[in-house]
Amino acid sequence: MLTNLTALPLTLAAPAAVASLAYLRAKTSWPNDYALLKATVIGGLYAKNCVKNDRVNRFYELEKHALDAKARDRSFLAVPPHIPKDVSSPADLEGLQATELSYKHVYETVLKFAAWLKQEHGVNKGDTVAIDFTNKPQFIYLWFAIWSLGAKAAFINTNLRGQALLHCVKACEAKLFIVDPTIKEALTDEVRQELEGSVVSVVLDEVIEGRIVATKGLRVPDAERGGQQMWDTAVLIFTSGTTGLPKPAVVPWRKFLLSPKTVGNWMGIKSTDRYYTVSEIAYTTQSG
Repeated sequence: MLTNLTALPLTLAAPAAVASLAYLRAKTSWPNDYALLKATVIGGLYAKNCVKNDRVNRFYELEKHALDAKARDRSFLAVPPHIPKDVSSPADLEGLQATELSYKHVYETVLKFAAWLKQEHGVNKGDTVAIDFTNKPQFIYLWFAIWSLGAKAAFINTNLRGQALLHCVKACEAKLFIVDPTIKEALTDEVRQELEGSVVSVVLDEVIEGRIVATKGLRVPDAERGGQQMWDTAVLIFTSGTTGLPKPAVVPWRKFLLSPKTVGNWMGIKSTDRYYTVSEIAYTTQSG
């Protein structure tokens, strides 16, 4: 119970008030609850505004920063350098630096990948493109390029082979199946034959990528990615499966709208902060 501060002299009231607030904080954790509630409200209002302005597709968030004079040259992706296997001391790592990729660079490259997907493979709004890729910038380029066309990405577990892999590509009704050249052995003759006639399979090797980055980028009209709602599917993620064949986890747009904005505000993430993924790519974040 709070002390009756009005009955105390001022010299005692202030310390008593501080002690009372400290007690409430320890018992209820109200500052944390307030911070989380505030962040949740901010996230909800942000999502509502995106729906209202038909900006649910997260391609627009990348585009906003890439076209902003203050943000476009900031690092969006930081790719760690290759670490030699024979490292014996910290001195062996001196001079190694990450490759910084700006919002502008990533956006322009995404549009080049979008041109390739659209012009060579006819990817359109509503189509599903399956991606079997390791953690590298090309994965991000493909991901946002697919979104920019109003299509959906299906992320395939890179450990899957044979029938499990075939099941995933067929289950998501993919129009196109793109494979990382570092795991091209997954695309066996058997898999190719099973998919032939229904799904186009492509290993995105250096030759194809060279042709992509040399082409002119394509930004399709807003109408081709518009009309998407919070509960519509943004991506499909296939796990390894605990029993039987892998199952797709449907990730709706609301996850991409609410979670980053809510958690980012709750944790106080700033535009100068960055976070690190499993092993290969470090991401920076842009607040607001």
